[in-house]
Amino acid sequence: TDSFQGKPDASASSGVAKRIAIAQSAGRLESKRRMKDAFYAEVFEVMFRFKLAYSDEPRPFASKNAMGRREYGAFDRYAFLRRDAAGEYYYTDQFLFSVDNSGSLANNREGMWQETRMNFQQGAFGQPGSPEALILFWTLMEALHYPMASAIKAQLEQQQAQQQMMQQQMAGGMNTGMSVDIGAGVGAAMPEAPGLLPAETTMPQGSPAGTMPGGPAEPASKSPKGRRKSIDEIISQLRGG
Repeated sequence: TDSFQGKPDASASSGVAKRIAIAQSAGRLESKRRMKDAFYAEVFEVMFRFKLAYSDEPRPFASKNAMGRREYGAFDRYAFLRRDAAGEYYYTDQFLFSVDNSGSLANNREGMWQETRMNFQQGAFGQPGSPEALILFWTLMEALHYPMASAIKAQLEQQQAQQQMMQQQMAGGMNTGMSVDIGAGVGAAMPEAPGLLPAETTMPQGSPAGTMPGGPAEPASKSPKGRRKSIDEIISQLRGG
């Protein structure tokens, strides 16, 4: 009626009568909505039963997960096959089908965009400036068919992956530097055994046997005969003395 739509109504005789007329109009519209929802629920139930009856081969389908990414699966009617206590097979088709009553708000895209943006600004998705909150926000905007939302989300995910890679590289470099410093400190703290040459000390080429690097050169080794003669001289001197 004109009164229900807020239009001027010259036939109005009293306010009570018009309130009753408005309530009747609202009831008729609500009954039409309920009947339409029940019709669609029955249609989906019939489609499901037909698939159980005639879909012999798996039927592929696509869906979206909680993060808004597309996933692929297959409908197989044998997944609903059960066996009772008597050993008879049957299909589990005792499911409830209904229609979401919040479709009126979902159909209003601009209203949903504004609602999602307000929730993001109020911190419902986390810190508004954090990459996780931005990715979640644009995931919801993509689900609401916001223009270029998928491209923005992909760019944010790429930036997040690059930041994580840089953090891992920096953490690996710090760990490598700490291990090198620890190794150098241990090598400097170990004392050298007295009377032993360091492991890296090498004998110079051309030096005679028994010559220490940096020390005076020892004379060449004498023959056994010469050493015997010198010993006899020492003994004779001791006896004469």
